[in-house]
Amino acid sequence: RNFTVGVLPGSIVPSLLQQHRNRHLEQLNQRHLQQQQRQLQQEEEQSPSMATSTTTTPQKPPPLPLPGWSTVEVSPSTPSPPPHQRSLHTAATSNHYLYIFGGYDGTSRVNDFYSFNFLTKCWAQIHP
Repeated sequence: RNFTVGVLPGSIVPSLLQQHRNRHLEQLNQRHLQQQQRQLQQEEEQSPSMATSTTTTPQKPPPLPLPGWSTVEVSPSTPSPPPHQRSLHTAATSNHYLYIFGGYDGTSRVNDFYSFNFLTKCWAQIHP
């Protein structure tokens, strides 16, 4: 299952998830620029006579998405099933992980702990 992260417009509390997402997107954009620069350097090294006449600059990466809600794809090879839908839970991010603890599943309180790895896009249930 996919899940949605973000903040409501006008929210007073800054979203750690949104900050993590923006930081991750900035890193991806930086990698994209570096990759283009390396590719241009390799092309210039392979054909130096062409490099002087057809010098190009790296393309600017696409703009970062505006703050708000976005869907996060989940890997089909995730080792454990994702947590059930819930409300009143606690969530936090650290490095490239999202942690979710407890909450209410619509009928009762839940007392489980999950992590989501943003790099591998996999859920894992954490047992005590």
